[in-house]
Amino acid sequence: MMKLKRDIERERQNLHELVIRYGLCDPRVLEQSVILDVYINEYNRVKKRERERNEASA
Repeated sequence: MMKLKRDIERERQNLHELVIRYGLCDPRVLEQSVILDVYINEYNRVKKRERERNEASA
């Protein structure tokens, strides 16, 4: 989970740098946003599975 959090932060920083360099409408910014979304979605899936496991064991 910690690696996933670090990956998200790294990709968020990359996105921020691209926005500063190229603006919001650049295709590179959109591509990086999609990459970041993939990591965030995976994080949310992992968290959901953890919650479901915790609820099942309670």
